[in-house]
Amino acid sequence: MTETSYTAIPNHIYERLLKTSFSKIELKIILFVIRYTFGYHRDDTPLSLSFISGGTATDKRRVSESVKNLIEKHILVETKAPTFNAPREIKLSAKFTAVDKKEVDKSAYC
Repeated sequence: MTETSYTAIPNHIYERLLKTSFSKIELKIILFVIRYTFGYHRDDTPLSLSFISGGTATDKRRVSESVKNLIEKHILVETKAPTFNAPREIKLSAKFTAVDKKEVDKSAYC
């Protein structure tokens, strides 16, 4: 079986994910956001709580709480607030996606 669809994610983001503690739901949401941003070559993307809930097989109330926590932790950023007709737009924060020169230098010797 050959699969041509994939999401390219910079290595430093993987490394940061591995070094940061998240709840299971938070990690699922982060991976979902990565899929719909990096996967479609976007900086941010509109994602409703219902869509995230369905895509992560997680209760909508738990998704809402976890998204709020990830925004408070500066892992996710809400770039556009939700309206009656449109979902919020979110992305990974620049703080989380920024390249840390020290991490890059260390990984060259692994």
